[in-house]
Amino acid sequence: MMYDWLKWIRQQGASDLLQQYHIDLDEKGFFWHYEGHIQRLNWMHQYHDLIEDGAFKKYALIRAIKGRTGADRYILDCCAGLGKDAMLMAVSGCQVLTCERSPILFALLKDHLDRYQLNHMMHCVYADAITLMENWPISRLKPDVIYLDPMFNIVPRAKVKQHSWLLQSIGMRTDNEQLFNRALSLAGDKVVVKRSRRNDHLVSMKPTYTIEGKTTRYDVYQR
Repeated sequence: MMYDWLKWIRQQGASDLLQQYHIDLDEKGFFWHYEGHIQRLNWMHQYHDLIEDGAFKKYALIRAIKGRTGADRYILDCCAGLGKDAMLMAVSGCQVLTCERSPILFALLKDHLDRYQLNHMMHCVYADAITLMENWPISRLKPDVIYLDPMFNIVPRAKVKQHSWLLQSIGMRTDNEQLFNRALSLAGDKVVVKRSRRNDHLVSMKPTYTIEGKTTRYDVYQR
C-alpha cells in the first residue's frame, strides 16, 4: 500500500501551496499544472539506458564527483530538489544521502521513489542541510563528497518539458555562504557546486578546478 504523501504535506501545514500551484495526486502519482499542461516527475525513464550501457560516465556531474579515478563515492546531496542529480549519481554507483527541506518537493520525490521501488538507490531525508551538517554525529562516516545545487536564475527554454519553474517557485532559499562553509568543513575529499555557466562562483573562494557542461558548470573545491 502506497504511503499517503498528500496527507503528509497537509500535516506539514503546506496545504496552501498545494492549491496555489495546483498540485494533486492520482493513481499515477503527483502532478501539477503549468500553462495549461499537466506536469509529472518522469525523469526516471531516462536512466534505464544509462544503467545498461554505462553512458553516465560522460556526464560532467559524474566526472566532477568521481574525479580521474572514477571511484564510487559516498555523497551528501544538500539540495535534493526533485532528485534528478541525486539519482544520476546513484546510477553511477555512488552511495547517496540527499536532503530536502521543502515539504512539497520532498513528498514529490519520495512518492516517485516509492512508486518505482527505488528507495534502495538513494536515501532521502526531510531536513535542512545546514542543520543536518551541524549535527553530524562524530561516530558517523563523513561523506567523501558534498554536492551543492543552490538555486540560481534560470530562464526556461522548453517550459512544458522542464521542472525549473516548480523548483524556482516552491524551493526554499538558504544562506549560501553558511551552506558552503559547513559543507567544506564536513566533506572528506571535496565539495562540488553546480552553477550556471553565466553565474559567478557561489562564494568568494576560487574553486580548485571547474568542469563545464553545455549550460552548467561544476566548481570543485578540494579539501
